[in-house]
Amino acid sequence: MTVRASLRSNERRSKHNGRSVCIMKISLDDIITRLERTRSPDRAVDFSLARVVGWKVLSVPGDGGKRKDLWIVPGSDEPDKVPKYTSSLDAAKQFADQLLPNNAVAVTFGDEIEAIAEGGERVRSRVGAVAICLAALSAYQEAMRKV
Repeated sequence: MTVRASLRSNERRSKHNGRSVCIMKISLDDIITRLERTRSPDRAVDFSLARVVGWKVLSVPGDGGKRKDLWIVPGSDEPDKVPKYTSSLDAAKQFADQLLPNNAVAVTFGDEIEAIAEGGERVRSRVGAVAICLAALSAYQEAMRKV
């Protein structure tokens, strides 16, 4: 099967089992800014976070000639649904664990939720899952700066 992915300026083409896969170049600063500004769960942010932890997008022909994106699980050839990182505490914890193995994220719930990951700064959000993702991503970015 030949698969063609139309690429935007912030994407590049890669191969996955002989099929073309579209991989977006992600700016961690941009994702952090979006997380800081979000006041509710956001699927677009979930997709950006998925790319950070290794999910890939396979664009395949769909019904009526339209393209359909299949999300490929990291370390697998299997498609699946991207976790709801910004709405589910369990999915947010999964994101933090994938991004920062052997690293703890502390969360305090109140009027605003505060979270901090080892090596990162304390962050605040109105959404618990967003706070966890933001704390983990901020700590990850700080760790990458030290490398």
